[in-house]
Amino acid sequence: MKEIGPSLDLKLRRAKLASSELYKLACRQPKILRDNKPKNIETNNLGEKRGRIHVGRQDVNKIPLRPYKVFICCFYFIREY
Repeated sequence: MKEIGPSLDLKLRRAKLASSELYKLACRQPKILRDNKPKNIETNNLGEKRGRIHVGRQDVNKIPLRPYKVFICCFYFIREY
């Protein structure tokens, strides 16, 4: 039987991690690449800021609604005749 394709002999050459200072330096990202943009805030061409506010769903059955005065007046007017 013959081997088909490349054969590799892999060897682990470094088994320990770098010092903590060198590791922090290697993992550091420049400030340009960081995304510190606040969410849901946009700026238009005139330089005005606009933001979106997310409000949860409201239960209409629990909101105390007052009847319209026009409806009450018409109801009493019709009732008198």
